[in-house]
Amino acid sequence: MPALKTTLPCVVHLGFAGNRRLFASEAEEARFKSELECEFAIRLKKLEGELRLGGDRFLCGISQIAVGADTLFSKACEKNEYPHRVFLPQHVNEFLAATGSDGQPDFTPEQAEEARTLLAGDHVIQVRMVAHSADRGVRFQETNFEIARLSDVVVCLLRADAEGGKPGGAYELLDQAKTQGIPALELHVRVAGDKLEMTEHWHNNTEDRLGKLPRVPEVLAGIRVEREAEQRLPTGGQYLDALKGFGSDNARGWKRWFRFAAFVIVSAHVLATVLATAALVGHRHGTDAEGWLVGLLGLEFVLLGVGFVVHHRLRKSEAARVWAVARLLAEVARSVKSLGNRHLQLEYLFHLPMPARFRPVFRTLSTLRLRSTRPPGTERTTAGADHDAWKAARDHYLNDRVRKQIRYYTDQLKGTGRRRWGVKQWLGVAKWAFLACASAAILATATKLAGLAGLWPSVLGPTGEHSHERELALGILGGLAIVLPVLAVGALSLAGAMDCYARVHTYSEMLPFLEQQVTLLTAAKSPHEFERLAFLTESQLLGEVVNWFYRRSFTEVT
Repeated sequence: MPALKTTLPCVVHLGFAGNRRLFASEAEEARFKSELECEFAIRLKKLEGELRLGGDRFLCGISQIAVGADTLFSKACEKNEYPHRVFLPQHVNEFLAATGSDGQPDFTPEQAEEARTLLAGDHVIQVRMVAHSADRGVRFQETNFEIARLSDVVVCLLRADAEGGKPGGAYELLDQAKTQGIPALELHVRVAGDKLEMTEHWHNNTEDRLGKLPRVPEVLAGIRVEREAEQRLPTGGQYLDALKGFGSDNARGWKRWFRFAAFVIVSAHVLATVLATAALVGHRHGTDAEGWLVGLLGLEFVLLGVGFVVHHRLRKSEAARVWAVARLLAEVARSVKSLGNRHLQLEYLFHLPMPARFRPVFRTLSTLRLRSTRPPGTERTTAGADHDAWKAARDHYLNDRVRKQIRYYTDQLKGTGRRRWGVKQWLGVAKWAFLACASAAILATATKLAGLAGLWPSVLGPTGEHSHERELALGILGGLAIVLPVLAVGALSLAGAMDCYARVHTYSEMLPFLEQQVTLLTAAKSPHEFERLAFLTESQLLGEVVNWFYRRSFTEVT
């Protein structure tokens, strides 16, 4: 089948909790359980229309995998083809073997086997332990907190006569959703005679709340992701390729335009000042070359016009902001690609102060990547046998990411390889240009002052004389006193527009860190240690990009 190009999808996380016992008796459960499973799956499907998700947004469930409602939710996700992230208060093997306060097992052998079968299903993209307390009740509360923190919508399936208020229970998640303003659907189940009834009540489902559900920002609306026709959702790799292509192509183009415009704007205004000063000196000191003066003023007019038009176009195009967005997306994609196909939650993306409008895109990227890299079903509930596969991933990460980044920073900073000049040399030129021009301006002003005050008569001639040579010398010194400070400030302005100061500081700090990471990664003894070091490295690398993003987004050519 031919490949399709569609808009970027966006995930909407559907948090869930419910009662362990949804029926008043085992007889009712045996009779109506299958019907409830079917009705509940249909009810969840209706959410897509009620939330006005459209074709570019999809639901991803987040819940535990306890007996009762959680099991029904996982089955509904499987039936509706929703990805399902399972959050647990302890390791899955301990969770399925746990006992309650009364000493009774939480799961019968049959229920535990059913849970393992669901966890091994293709719809489950993550099994994650999110609680660490020694207290059982607190662990369930921590799990609820994590589900609520990540949820955009919450659904609770409750028995009509169930009592609430239990810490870590379904009602607690519902209360958290109501308090945090999360749209929440409260479903109550009961058996009335020979009929199963399900009543519902919405909380926080106002137009304002529904309008704040995650969506792809408008600046990225033009991105197209390529997927196979039979695919319901793109893979994590396809999503990454779309972001990387958009980011890299636009970053290069907007970077060139911004730097060219900055050079033109600063140079045009500096040269215009030089010409204006030359015309002023020539006019004041009696030159008869009217055509020459007109030519200077005409060229000054053209330069000012060019500087004004380029600056106007630069601001209108929002080049700095678009360049910053494109580079941020490209660097995020490069960062995630460097981790290979390891099944990892991209936590570091959400620990950084990323721009809020792009968080839905990064959450979608993380969800699709989890879906694409999930291990085989039987390994999803165990630690898995990584053997030496992680070592190959580590070596690839070291060579293709860390060492390449070290070479890039070194090249950018010091101008090695094909680059003869690095940013450090350019900053040095700018500083020396400022010092030279500023010093010359001070000298010119001091010389003129000394001559006018009669402290140094030989410079301008005896005080009181108004010879042509004296007036010309005064004009030249006055012109230099005007032009040289402009040149000095122009050099610093251009260095600022090119971000030279911050880049030198950043590169100088990042190089020792990366060199230390090479040593630590090489000595890593386990996949966990490798992943922890890789996340730390990526946090630092992307942190530098995020800082640059905010710095560049609000930097103009001044």
